[in-house]
Amino acid sequence: MKTKKLLTRLFVILFVFSFVSCKDNKDEIKEIAPETAKVELRNATQGINLEMNKVMGTPSMQTMSYLSVLMDADWGKKMQKTLFQSGKLHLAKIKDNFRLDASGNRNATEVGDYGIYTYNFDLDEFELTSTSTTQLQLNFPAGEQAHALQQNNAVFTLENLEYTTITYTETWWDSWEEEWVTETYQEEVPTNADLSLKVDGISIMSGSYHSELSSDGTPTLVNANLTSAPYQFQMSLNGSGTNYSSNLSFKEGSTELMGYNLDIIYSSNLEDVEKLSGNYAVSPLKAQGTMNMAKIEARMELIGDEATNGDIDYLNTQLAVELHHTVLNSKLGDIMFKLYVDEDYDESYPELAIVYSDGSFDWLYEIMGENGSYKRVKPRR
Repeated sequence: MKTKKLLTRLFVILFVFSFVSCKDNKDEIKEIAPETAKVELRNATQGINLEMNKVMGTPSMQTMSYLSVLMDADWGKKMQKTLFQSGKLHLAKIKDNFRLDASGNRNATEVGDYGIYTYNFDLDEFELTSTSTTQLQLNFPAGEQAHALQQNNAVFTLENLEYTTITYTETWWDSWEEEWVTETYQEEVPTNADLSLKVDGISIMSGSYHSELSSDGTPTLVNANLTSAPYQFQMSLNGSGTNYSSNLSFKEGSTELMGYNLDIIYSSNLEDVEKLSGNYAVSPLKAQGTMNMAKIEARMELIGDEATNGDIDYLNTQLAVELHHTVLNSKLGDIMFKLYVDEDYDESYPELAIVYSDGSFDWLYEIMGENGSYKRVKPRR
């Protein structure tokens, strides 16, 4: 099975960098002194954590987080990994995150495509309590207090569901046979849905999703929106052939906290991203530039844990991304690969870093911290 795409490694960092208001300054971008850049970057990441806590503290996020705990303790992490894949994103994988337990096995009671499911406090799992041909509904306790009182006071509903059949392949390493295995799957996945979340009868989240997919499940058109006061989320993707553009906006009221404008060039089979260019901003930070995704991924697979300086030089010719501070209207540095040497295991591999104007740098995983959403290119042993 393929490893997590590099888009995850780079842009998940930026997703959690900050939720601070941004001002629009069209003056020429200036480059600030390295020591100042380091301080401002760390100030921004501290602000990120505070604002992220604010977002996650809203009733809707608290309720959805508790739902993830009821379904699977690892559900949130698996969903994040799936949503940020840079290759094809088919909803079959998203749906499987509801169906698989922490060991990757099927849950005792699967959540199907349709039906009304209610949390059973005695069995500690969801059970089908009513069939439906129009909606998928989950009834569950909104939090610890409701759970203690055995009250299913939260209702998550997907309705106006439309499905289509997709065919996709996955390649994974069979450790028993010591060989790569490619398998083909077919599955019905949703292309249209309206969603709502209610707690104690009060609506706290609503949204809609519509997509058009290729035969293997790759989105060729997406329109999605979500409202969870005081936040609004909108995302779109469209294009034709192998050339697509995608836009995202996440706002608190009228203030945009996060957004991106990306041009995407897919491979001829639409399964992988060849090139990605544009900008991704999580105020007050913005990454802007170009990544030759296919060439980077191909080289990464060849390198393994025996990277050389030559590999690093090559990878950096395929990556041209600057990191800006929008409030200061300044360039903090360049996002580049550096050679990480693990002397304990005699391994070396590429690791992303922010390189400042004097050539000094900081590892991104150190800036984000081990408890952040950013994951290192190679997991720590």
